[in-house]
Amino acid sequence: MSWEQDNPVTYRFFLQWKDMIQWGSNYLNLLTDDDLLLPIAPGRNHALWVLGHLIESEDELSKYLGHGEMRFPEYETLFGMNSQLLTPDQYPSPKQLREQWVKVIHKNTRLFHAIRDAEWDEPHALIKGKPEDDFYGWKGRCIHLWIIHSHYHFGQIAILLATLKKSKY
Repeated sequence: MSWEQDNPVTYRFFLQWKDMIQWGSNYLNLLTDDDLLLPIAPGRNHALWVLGHLIESEDELSKYLGHGEMRFPEYETLFGMNSQLLTPDQYPSPKQLREQWVKVIHKNTRLFHAIRDAEWDEPHALIKGKPEDDFYGWKGRCIHLWIIHSHYHFGQIAILLATLKKSKY
C-alpha cells in the first residue's frame, strides 16, 4: 500500500496544507520586495515580518512533531510568537526570506510524508506535563492549528494585496 492509503488522515491534511501553501505562495509572489516592506494596517505588522513569521512557524512544526530540528532557529527570536516588530531594514532581505520560504516548504513536504496516522493522538514532542493542559496538546492538533495559523496570516497578505489593488478579489 502507499503512504496515502496507509495514512488517510495525514494525507487529507497534507492536501489541505499543500493547497494553502500554494495559494499563499501565489499571493506572496504578487508582492514586490518593496510591497513586503509595507504594513498590513497602519502601525501593525509589515508583510516582511509576516513572511518571516510564516517561515519561523512552518519551520518550527517539525520540532513539535518530533521529526527534526528547525533550519532557521535564529528566526525564533526575530519572528516567533511575541517577538518585537522591528523596522524592515533590521530583518533579512525580502530575497533571502523568499528563498528560505521555499526551503521550509520543501522541508515540510517531506515532513508530512514522514508522519503516520498513528502519531496523531501522541503528545507533541515539546510537551511539558499533560497534553490536556497544553494548548497544542497532541501532534494532530498541532497540524490542525498550524494550518489555521497560516491561513490567518495569508489573509493578512490578501488584505495588503487588495489595498494595493493587486488582487482580483
